[in-house]
Amino acid sequence: MSRKSPSSGREAELARLAAMPDSEIDTDDIPEVDLERRLFASRPNQGEPRLWPVGVEADLVQWFLKQSSADSYQSEINKALRAYIADADAKTRKRRA
Repeated sequence: MSRKSPSSGREAELARLAAMPDSEIDTDDIPEVDLERRLFASRPNQGEPRLWPVGVEADLVQWFLKQSSADSYQSEINKALRAYIADADAKTRKRRA
């Protein structure tokens, strides 16, 4: 995928902004981003979902490895977590109803 080069006017504007000191940048209209949003932020149209490293105990990994092939155990862990979340969400909705 090729990208277009910015026009000379656009290049000048980008150079001006790059040279601007941080103290001159007005960020009053930019909302604060909390930790949770930063942790789970995703970039649209980037293909693969963002992966987050977590510590999974060895016995749990071994169980998933026995249930599936070595190249799909992570997918099986993800499926199990998604099923757990869906079940928890359904229970929460049922309690609220």
